Amino acid sequence: TITDTLLVRGPGAGLLAIAGQDLYPILNFDPPTLGRWPGVEAVTLTRGFASSGGGALVAPGQNGRFHRVVLFANRASNGGGGMFLNGDDTARANCELEECWFRENVSLGPTGGGGRVATAPGLAVEVDRTTFSGNRATDGGGNGGALLMNRASLHIERSTFSANEAAAYGGAILVSATNASALLALRDVTVTANRANSD
Repeated sequence: TITDTLLVRGPGAGLLAIAGQDLYPILNFDPPTLGRWPGVEAVTLTRGFASSGGGALVAPGQNGRFHRVVLFANRASNGGGGMFLNGDDTARANCELEECWFRENVSLGPTGGGGRVATAPGLAVEVDRTTFSGNRATDGGGNGGALLMNRASLHIERSTFSANEAAAYGGAILVSATNASALLALRDVTVTANRANSD
């Protein structure tokens, strides 16, 4: 568990991979106070396994930045096979993803979000030039093959969602709002060949 601000900078996603061997979560960012952040650049996070966020888990209310990161073949027994961003009801948090690739990540449980989960008010996520491909929410009630968001705010630009699958709803994206508002804005985004009710 990472408990303070940390920057992980690799030489390139094609040159360095951090692997969880299908047994362990890779990055778990859970500092004791709000306002700290993880930065991850130019690396592949692969074969991580956790209850939530097999590739990366950012705890409630924290900030983060991911740049040129590949999240490949990670799994979660519940939600967010590739990444889980957990918001905070009282403290605003921001997360940026730029030029990332979520590929073949799987959520095995009822929460869903094969590629990524973003949840709770106060969480704002900016996504730019990022691809979600071949991610899956496989549980019978699993929603959001690539992305599941609840009560969060997401702005996605110049990105692609392709060939993602959900066993229930939202082959690419599922947006919900439980006792709070949610915002999803797409600009110059391609959504193609995704599949819902894939079982």
